[in-house]
Amino acid sequence: MRDDLHQLGLIERKSLTMKFPEIPGDYLRHFIRGCWDGDGSVYISKDGKLNASYVCGSKDFMEKLIMELYKAGIHRTRLIRDSKTEVRFWSLSDYSFGMYPLALHKESRSKAYTIKLNSRNNLLTLFHYLYDGVPESMYLTRKYNMFVKGLSLSEKDLRRQREAPFEKSCKCILKSPVPDVKQTEINPEKRIEIAIRSSRTKVMPVNNEDGK
Repeated sequence: MRDDLHQLGLIERKSLTMKFPEIPGDYLRHFIRGCWDGDGSVYISKDGKLNASYVCGSKDFMEKLIMELYKAGIHRTRLIRDSKTEVRFWSLSDYSFGMYPLALHKESRSKAYTIKLNSRNNLLTLFHYLYDGVPESMYLTRKYNMFVKGLSLSEKDLRRQREAPFEKSCKCILKSPVPDVKQTEINPEKRIEIAIRSSRTKVMPVNNEDGK
């Protein structure tokens, strides 16, 4: 069993060094849901607002997770720079205006990194990303119920959520093999291209009509 896990990429003492695994697209959100059930939080603050967060000791894992959430439509409308926010390879010129990846925060008392969601749009998108069309046996009911309560979802909303497959609000499609620069599409209003350089994914606006 140990050898099989090694072949799948699992390593010992992985908390600070683990990499985001290569997962077929159809299974990616299910993997992320499992991660969130294990190391994520969903809670209602004292002022009655829903919040969600995820913590991990590996910066590489978190950066990849943030980009996958970004592709699913979970993003910030402003790019904030401060001493507590890791912005190693993100800048205003890398992304479509008003659509920036979530901030990656370094915990001051530990070696862990954290992402936080508190806007209703992001929380609602995350809820659908994690749970649309997923049977109850495949998720942690306690966190699902916290989403439902915090978002004030009706039975009609839940019935539609249980029956419908997840549809991304922000589509980023990469075809393999991936060259240095590859064209993709985002929502109907904008198009972007993804440039992969030095094993980093950057999203940049395309202004001309032919997308070159």
